[in-house]
Amino acid sequence: MLEDASAITCSEITALLNVLNRKGWGRFDLTYEPTGVKLLTVNLPREEIINIATDNSFRIQLKEDLLRREVAHFSDLKEALISSGCLPYTNYGEVVENLKEIYMISRDRREVLREKYLAIDTNVAYLHLPSRLFPLQHSPKRYIFPEDYKWVVSEIVWREVDSSIQEKYTPREVERMRRHLRGDKYLHGLLNASTKRSRKAKSALWELNFIRSKLNGFKVPSATYERDKEARDISIARAYSHFARERDVDLLLITADKDMEYHARAEGLPTLLLKMPHEVPRRLKCGFRAIKNLVFELSTSLAFIHFKDAGIVIMGEWAGKGYRELMDQEVLLLSETREGREIIEEVNREAKIARVVEDMLES
Repeated sequence: MLEDASAITCSEITALLNVLNRKGWGRFDLTYEPTGVKLLTVNLPREEIINIATDNSFRIQLKEDLLRREVAHFSDLKEALISSGCLPYTNYGEVVENLKEIYMISRDRREVLREKYLAIDTNVAYLHLPSRLFPLQHSPKRYIFPEDYKWVVSEIVWREVDSSIQEKYTPREVERMRRHLRGDKYLHGLLNASTKRSRKAKSALWELNFIRSKLNGFKVPSATYERDKEARDISIARAYSHFARERDVDLLLITADKDMEYHARAEGLPTLLLKMPHEVPRRLKCGFRAIKNLVFELSTSLAFIHFKDAGIVIMGEWAGKGYRELMDQEVLLLSETREGREIIEEVNREAKIARVVEDMLES
């Protein structure tokens, strides 16, 4: 099955959406086949998502712990909506204004007495803030990019993410899922692939590598790694506080954890708290870029999703997926119908042209 799949990157999902729109599939459903849940409907021409599944849609009776743990939950859909940018933080405006203010101060030589740094908590890596919140519009002709800031990441944050990448599906587990869930042939492709917890951690690891390689982020060392979560949070705050004092710089810690805000304040660190939305509306305005991120996020966190009517499946996890595929943000396209094959062939042609143009620009 996988030998017939076509690999594209997250950015090339744009080509898939363009082809679908041209061929009359500008409105399509995304479904999670193992439990038959329709996740949502995308309307590309109107740049919105509608008919978003509710919590009740995911309340399916499953007897085994493995199945309850690994199938899609409402929380998975909500996390994907937030991290993709479709469902904003409740204090989104405040977050943007704080980041703009830091940018303007750091650019004003009359006011800059000390360098300004942004530090992240572990949850911010899972939320993909550095790679997906930007660019921010500063003026009609000027945008602010993540490269415009100095970033630091605690070594403990790296280790927390890395320690969650441990579990893979055994042959017995895959067989149990195939016996009780739908999508048999795609579930078979998960043999020796990462579990849901590990998949999400790998996605966060990509974000940390993005900060380190693309944003020249600095890793803040730490001498200890506590077993207790709260103790680790205190260690993260202390490590950032020590870095700020030692370098004589200003540091703002970004977190989505209220308790981390307390720990940071105890260490004399200012924080920017990301407030998560409690409710998920049935309809959301959602730009093209955010929809592309949402498709990628759902396919990787849930392992695979269906474009049911178009006859296409996107797999974000599969047996043999390695570090290179992770860093390149690759997903697999598989066709279930003749029309699906034609769509994928056209996507491959567009993606190939885009790669050639990109190579020419880089050279």
